Amino acid sequence: MRFNEYLKTKIKSITGLSLLVSLLSFIVFPAVSAQALEPRFNFLDGDYELLFGRNATQNQRTWDDPISGSAGDEFEGVIYYHNGSATEDASAPAENVVIKLNIPDRTDNLVANLTASIAASNASTVATETSVDGRVIGTPGLTIQLDKNAQVEPVAGSVKWYKEVQRRDDILPGSGLVPVTLNDDLFSANGANIGTVNACWPFAGFITFRVRTTAITNAVNFSVDKKVRNISRGENDFLDQTSATSNQELAFNIDVTNTGTASIDNLIVKDIKPSELTFVPGTLEHVVSGASMSLPDSDFDKLVGDGLPMSHPVGQDETHAFRFKVKSPSVITAQSIVKNKAIATAGSISKEDEVSITLRPDEGNVVKRKGATNTTSGKQAAKRSGSALELDANPGDIIVYSLTATSEGGRKPGFVVEDGIADILEYAEVTNISDSGVITDGTTGNDAKLIRWPAVDLTENQPLNFTFTVRVKNPIPNQPQNGTSFDFVMYNKYGDEVMVRLPRPAVEVKKADLKIEKLVRNFTANESNFVDNNEAFSTDTLEYKIEFSNKGNAPADVVRFLDTLPANTQYVPGTTIISLNGSMEKTLPEGLINTGIVLDTIAPGDSGYIKIRVVLSGNIAAGETLTNTASLKDDDTILTDTAKTKIKTTIVTASSVTTTVTETETPIIPNLPKSGAAASASFMLTLVAGVAITYVRYRKVILDQLEVAEIASDIFRV
Repeated sequence: MRFNEYLKTKIKSITGLSLLVSLLSFIVFPAVSAQALEPRFNFLDGDYELLFGRNATQNQRTWDDPISGSAGDEFEGVIYYHNGSATEDASAPAENVVIKLNIPDRTDNLVANLTASIAASNASTVATETSVDGRVIGTPGLTIQLDKNAQVEPVAGSVKWYKEVQRRDDILPGSGLVPVTLNDDLFSANGANIGTVNACWPFAGFITFRVRTTAITNAVNFSVDKKVRNISRGENDFLDQTSATSNQELAFNIDVTNTGTASIDNLIVKDIKPSELTFVPGTLEHVVSGASMSLPDSDFDKLVGDGLPMSHPVGQDETHAFRFKVKSPSVITAQSIVKNKAIATAGSISKEDEVSITLRPDEGNVVKRKGATNTTSGKQAAKRSGSALELDANPGDIIVYSLTATSEGGRKPGFVVEDGIADILEYAEVTNISDSGVITDGTTGNDAKLIRWPAVDLTENQPLNFTFTVRVKNPIPNQPQNGTSFDFVMYNKYGDEVMVRLPRPAVEVKKADLKIEKLVRNFTANESNFVDNNEAFSTDTLEYKIEFSNKGNAPADVVRFLDTLPANTQYVPGTTIISLNGSMEKTLPEGLINTGIVLDTIAPGDSGYIKIRVVLSGNIAAGETLTNTASLKDDDTILTDTAKTKIKTTIVTASSVTTTVTETETPIIPNLPKSGAAASASFMLTLVAGVAITYVRYRKVILDQLEVAEIASDIFRV
């Protein structure tokens, strides 16, 4: 066989193998998603407030929040939506998008607050405001301020849809845009379903609606509520009825609430005092919006006489509190029931309510005492600054509560010892109760749960003792406080107030913690490891790698990666790839070198890498160091790292040795890698490198055996 025919055969074999390698590369490196995206509304810079509006009656030409006007005006509201979940190579369309609107029936103190929400069947979050990096754009709702209180109602047939419109001023009257008219589902509990909303700016849009206001005609109305509790017996809650014996003190409340739409200037409050009770001087108080003010005893004379005059603004709740004492034993000879009535009048309107007090013949007065001990720390509850006994406890501590009941002034038959523990149960579990006590349901507040012991006969001045034990939960629940609930205090009262104080858990700060590292390897030299520094000849191919991770406890959104190449290097098109959390590599669009690549979100715990290849120029001087810089930008955070390559000196040696190649010579084939997905990728790269090495070797042999012109002629004929 002629040598140049042998060469043609070899070149054809190499060419076919290269095509096979190219085909296999698509199999080994299929496209993978850089990140699983989910629809998310109104969270990007440039997004409008979710809900805003204008006064349509006054032909307002700007969109605002809050907006104002007169009772009777009509207002136009706008709900803005934008699915911003899209990256440079993927997006997440929102499916079955439902927009809901909540409109109050009437104003409250001249203000109506409207709220809206945006949800999708394939989204885990519901947007109720526009929030960019934790900063609310505008306000969560739309506030309408009026000069008078008014009824608020939606205008039927007013719902319009401006689909795929980006500028809110384009939907003002006279803009020329023709919206789609929707039905009134927006005003219903189900909301309006607008179908699928694609993820990108061009698919943003607006839904407009109208509400009308109607001034409310002033009307006088109010309510009266009378309550009582026995202070001497240690009752905590005000109820409609109680019982008492002689010399015991009872506390009364008269609550009057203006439920109408007009202030009451001529309200008269009166109390009908039973003859068996006597007023305790200095106890009359007037409570308005939680603020208490003592009133003179002369005002009590008015209260139980012709009545106490007062004014009452709309919506205000006012309380008159005072105490009565049961008269001496000679008055109560047998059990009886007395009524205490409160009456309020305003013009022709009169309202009343009453409580019942069961009066019993003299019995001993029960004195209740309470204490608590932290058996884990050995500390006992003691007074600190106030009247309550206080004690500190930690998660897992054991607290023993002790209760004592003593009858003074006579025996007390059938006395029931019970203790409210609802506040304790927020943070602790009951592990033991003495003397057959049980946990049972109670009434309200701290008495919603009770420990109750069987009825006992108390002998005069012979105390009875009861105990129960609790263990503080570990960890301590960290729920939001609601009133006095979940305030990290276990409150309890049985005669004495006991407050066990617990440590507040530290608030975890949520933030992303991004890391970046730039590495390099000599692809031509078949280096297997990526390092910070390496060496290469000019014209070699380098592969750069950007490793990144989020070690924090919060996601990093809209993270931009940028790679700055050194001079005398040329990016190899199509070699930008990414892998997240060990997933298969995926080819990314170009842009890392020029404008950068954006990842929508790097979640806590995520890690990955981005790789590119470059070819070195043949004009780089030996000894020169090439520095490649990678950068990561997340909001105000910018991270950079570099990898360096030193150019080696090319050594050329003269040789008179002639190398011949025979048809039976075996080409040099690199060792095959192990099997597996990663090994398949390594095998393809190694195979391509082996083919290139073999081609170089044959070319040298040919130059030793044939003239250059003849070789070139044969190659191009192939």
